[in-house]
Amino acid sequence: MQPIVLFDLDGLLIDSEPIWDAAKREVFGPLGLHLTTEMQAATRGLRQRDMVAYWFDRATIQWSLSPTSLRS
Repeated sequence: MQPIVLFDLDGLLIDSEPIWDAAKREVFGPLGLHLTTEMQAATRGLRQRDMVAYWFDRATIQWSLSPTSLRS
Protein backbone atom coordinates (compact mmCIF):
# COMPACT_ATOMS: atom_id res chain seq x y z
CA MET A 1 0.00 0.00 0.00
CA GLN A 2 1.26 3.46 -0.94
CA PRO A 3 1.63 6.04 1.86
CA ILE A 4 -0.93 8.83 1.74
CA VAL A 5 -0.54 12.43 2.81
CA LEU A 6 -3.66 14.49 3.43
CA PHE A 7 -3.55 18.27 3.72
CA ASP A 8 -6.42 20.06 5.45
CA LEU A 9 -6.14 23.75 4.61
CA ASP A 10 -9.78 24.69 4.77
CA GLY A 11 -10.75 23.42 8.22
CA LEU A 12 -12.81 20.49 7.02
CA LEU A 13 -11.06 17.89 9.18
CA ILE A 14 -9.79 20.04 12.05
CA ASP A 15 -10.56 23.54 13.29
CA SER A 16 -7.33 25.29 12.33
CA GLU A 17 -8.58 28.84 12.99
CA PRO A 18 -7.18 28.97 16.55
CA ILE A 19 -3.76 28.01 15.17
CA TRP A 20 -3.96 30.68 12.46
CA ASP A 21 -5.11 33.26 15.04
CA ALA A 22 -2.14 32.45 17.29
CA ALA A 23 0.25 32.68 14.32
CA LYS A 24 -1.14 36.10 13.33
CA ARG A 25 -0.73 37.39 16.89
CA GLU A 26 2.84 36.08 16.94
CA VAL A 27 3.73 37.75 13.62
CA PHE A 28 1.86 41.05 13.95
CA GLY A 29 2.41 41.66 17.68
CA PRO A 30 6.12 42.58 17.37
CA LEU A 31 5.16 44.93 14.50
CA GLY A 32 2.89 46.92 16.82
CA LEU A 33 -0.45 45.40 15.77
CA HIS A 34 -2.17 43.52 18.59
CA LEU A 35 -5.11 41.66 17.06
CA THR A 36 -8.16 40.96 19.18
CA THR A 37 -10.55 38.08 18.52
CA GLU A 38 -12.99 40.55 16.95
CA MET A 39 -10.29 42.04 14.74
CA GLN A 40 -9.24 38.61 13.54
CA ALA A 41 -12.82 37.73 12.65
CA ALA A 42 -12.76 40.60 10.12
CA THR A 43 -10.15 38.81 8.01
CA ARG A 44 -11.21 35.19 8.53
CA GLY A 45 -11.42 33.38 5.21
CA LEU A 46 -9.13 35.75 3.32
CA ARG A 47 -6.01 34.54 1.57
CA GLN A 48 -2.93 35.26 3.64
CA ARG A 49 -1.61 37.95 1.29
CA ASP A 50 -5.03 39.65 1.30
CA MET A 51 -5.16 39.50 5.10
CA VAL A 52 -1.70 41.07 5.33
CA ALA A 53 -2.71 43.81 2.87
CA TYR A 54 -5.91 44.42 4.89
CA TRP A 55 -3.94 45.09 8.09
CA PHE A 56 -1.26 47.17 6.34
CA ASP A 57 -4.07 49.40 4.99
CA ARG A 58 -5.78 49.78 8.38
CA ALA A 59 -2.97 49.81 10.94
CA THR A 60 0.33 51.48 11.53
CA ILE A 61 2.74 48.61 11.09
CA GLN A 62 6.40 49.35 11.70
CA TRP A 63 8.06 47.35 8.96
CA SER A 64 10.15 48.28 5.94
CA LEU A 65 8.31 46.08 3.41
CA SER A 66 4.94 46.88 1.90
CA PRO A 67 2.30 44.20 1.32
CA THR A 68 2.52 44.81 -2.45
CA SER A 69 6.07 43.45 -2.41
CA LEU A 70 4.66 40.21 -0.97
CA ARG A 71 2.21 39.64 -3.83
CA SER A 72 3.12 37.30 -6.60
